[in-house]
Amino acid sequence: MKLLLYIGGLLVVCAAAMPIFDVAPFMAPYLMIIGSGAFGYALWYDHRAQQADITVRRLWRIQTLGSLAFFASGVFMLLDSLDMEGVDGSWWQAAIAIGAALHVYTSFRLPGGR
Repeated sequence: MKLLLYIGGLLVVCAAAMPIFDVAPFMAPYLMIIGSGAFGYALWYDHRAQQADITVRRLWRIQTLGSLAFFASGVFMLLDSLDMEGVDGSWWQAAIAIGAALHVYTSFRLPGGR
């Protein structure tokens, strides 16, 4: 599961960098959706929240929201690439910033350094 977590995280970072560096931006939404799905699944599969105290369960739920924000970022990227009315580049950038902030917060607070 660690390998899936690392691959998913790498895909999320690469997908976020692709539109910035203008390297195959048409593939970025698909890589973001696949990467965030793999990343979220690996975190969900590996959680130990049932045996933990209430603080760890709360942090795990926050981490799940961060993974959902990464997935929403991929959906917003896809809608932006399809030129949907009312969706521009700032939506996916805001979603990925929220997801990253939640994951950074929980990574420092969770025991064991997940």
